[in-house]
Amino acid sequence: MEDTAVDAFVTSSFGTFVMTLWHGVLRAPSWQNFTYLAYGWAIAAGRQTITTYLWGSGAAQVKHFSRYYAFLGGALYQRRYALWARVIRCGAALVPAKAIIEVRLDDATMKKTGRHIQGAAHYRNGAGTARQEYRTLWGINLVWAIMRIPLQCWPGHHLSLPIGLELYLKATLANKLKVPYRSRSALARRIVDQVAAELPTRAIRVATDGGYATQAFLRDLPPNVEVVGRFLLTGKLSQPPPPRVKGQRGAPRRRDRLTQDLGDALARVAPAPAGSGGRHPILGGDMAQRLTRTAATGRGGLATAP
Repeated sequence: MEDTAVDAFVTSSFGTFVMTLWHGVLRAPSWQNFTYLAYGWAIAAGRQTITTYLWGSGAAQVKHFSRYYAFLGGALYQRRYALWARVIRCGAALVPAKAIIEVRLDDATMKKTGRHIQGAAHYRNGAGTARQEYRTLWGINLVWAIMRIPLQCWPGHHLSLPIGLELYLKATLANKLKVPYRSRSALARRIVDQVAAELPTRAIRVATDGGYATQAFLRDLPPNVEVVGRFLLTGKLSQPPPPRVKGQRGAPRRRDRLTQDLGDALARVAPAPAGSGGRHPILGGDMAQRLTRTAATGRGGLATAP
């Protein structure tokens, strides 16, 4: 009965799309596991968990459930970038050729229960104070990215397509699990670099918050990527450090001369209106307006985001 239901899913329009999109990425045993999990995900209602997918698809009657978890942590995890690459190319094909591909990037904490969850730790809940919730959560922290696909049949609306997901681990937890530590900015940059590599001829605009205004994320961006975010009004921009000369003594320089002051740049490109007392109406003067970060790579100046 379960095999018949899976066959019906594979031959359906949605099943055909999923199977065709990722065909050839996984080998035969892994592909069977993936088919059962995809079918369980498609019919799941309520809680979206692996256990729900296994019971709903009948996969637990085919082989022991532990084999599916081994597949998720093994074959699927090792091939995840190849899977994301196909999703990125599929989404880009739905965006008009001359349009800028818009990508939203952020991180979120998924609340979990239990101490025996690999990668779980206490993370700050940014919305806790406003919503009268806990200010810290026990769970896993994920860095995610979505592509905004315009709907031709519904002008002004977009479809959000996931194109990247990375698990963030604190330094102490990464050392305990014996894996390299990577900051959220480094994980986000890995996603952006993959999108740029898969779409080298398309213009890409990445929107982030102030947490990603870091050197690890902004330095040496791909030439087809533009990042829009928030910066402190008191921020400074400096030229990259000059190359070291052979025999030069002392510690290497971290930066060169100052190029721009963000406050002065904001006053030039978006002056505060008369009667505002010098405070910007968008952010009250405490933070700079949303600025396009091209000066970080030395390719140009600052410009207001549309």
